[in-house]
Amino acid sequence: MGHYEKLWLENYTGPKVLYYRRYVDNIICCFNNPNDAPLFFEYLNHCHPNITMETEEKGQLPFLDVLLSKQKPSDHRGSIITSVYRKKTYAGLLTNYFSLTPFKYKLGLIKTLIDSARKINNTAQEFQNDTKNLSEILKRNMFPKWLIF
Repeated sequence: MGHYEKLWLENYTGPKVLYYRRYVDNIICCFNNPNDAPLFFEYLNHCHPNITMETEEKGQLPFLDVLLSKQKPSDHRGSIITSVYRKKTYAGLLTNYFSLTPFKYKLGLIKTLIDSARKINNTAQEFQNDTKNLSEILKRNMFPKWLIF
């Protein structure tokens, strides 16, 4: 894929791609103008017909487990807030606390979720929101309050 990707980017003659990164089969691109993305997508789809595209909606764009959100104009222009993204179909099912799983794995689950939230969220407010959501998810999976807190 990397070989073809390099060729496609070198041969693209449309509007300049400002930022291009791929992680496995997910690609994120940035352009000067919102009208440039469909042109690039059309070009890529001509190269390989199974490529799909998501665009920014209401100043937000999900990419993997991260939600990228533009800050309000009253804030720092051009800044992006990152927060944990969960699809609408996310059911919140984790290892149930009463399952026959060693305690260290249950503790590891909590540590992993908190570590992920810490790395993804780039503001204290978003981190606080996510840890609150995680507490609720863990409670629904029967984790005791003493362990969550």
